Amino acid sequence: MRNFKLAPAVVACLGVVGPPAVEADPGGSGGAGGSGSEACAGTSAIDGIAVDGAGHGVPGVGVHVEPADHDSGWSATTGSDGRFHIDCVRVGGAYVEAGTETLATTPQVITVAAGKPARVRFEMVATVIAGVVIAVGGGPAATAVVSIKGPLDGANNEGEDVAVDAQGRFAIRGVPPGRYHLEARVGKFMVETVVTTADDHLRIQMTRTPRS
Repeated sequence: MRNFKLAPAVVACLGVVGPPAVEADPGGSGGAGGSGSEACAGTSAIDGIAVDGAGHGVPGVGVHVEPADHDSGWSATTGSDGRFHIDCVRVGGAYVEAGTETLATTPQVITVAAGKPARVRFEMVATVIAGVVIAVGGGPAATAVVSIKGPLDGANNEGEDVAVDAQGRFAIRGVPPGRYHLEARVGKFMVETVVTTADDHLRIQMTRTPRS
């Protein structure tokens, strides 16, 4: 299970949990260790780019690669041209995700083959689920807690609790595109609904439905 975390790097933003990741060169000029070293024998590499809607490279995007066996991972940050390069990646299937606090994209499953780098391209989009929670009496629910779970058509990602502000407002950023199950809680009461990453003006009306 992956947990959404609101932090700049994708390892924090998307909550990848596991052994320490190998940091690759953010400029794309070389990865950790070098493919010619003994430590990288029998491995390959990944070349990639993160772009915006106009096709321009996006710098500062955190990238995390997790092998199919979940045994270890590799991380990198895109350079000024939006490109990244990761060396010493084990051959086989891999799950690759990328994001920042305000940008996200759909994770990809790739195959890393021996002899040539695997290539991946991420199209970054600004994603946010935001709105306001209204108390049963009609005012802002200033003590509400909101969380999301999903996407409904993908992995079972469960988000951390996000407290609303004094006006009952909340914003969950950097969420991969898709449909999510949203839960708002105030004390022993709870409201559930389905939202998408395009929903940035949600109005969640609390009811007296007890939490199960």
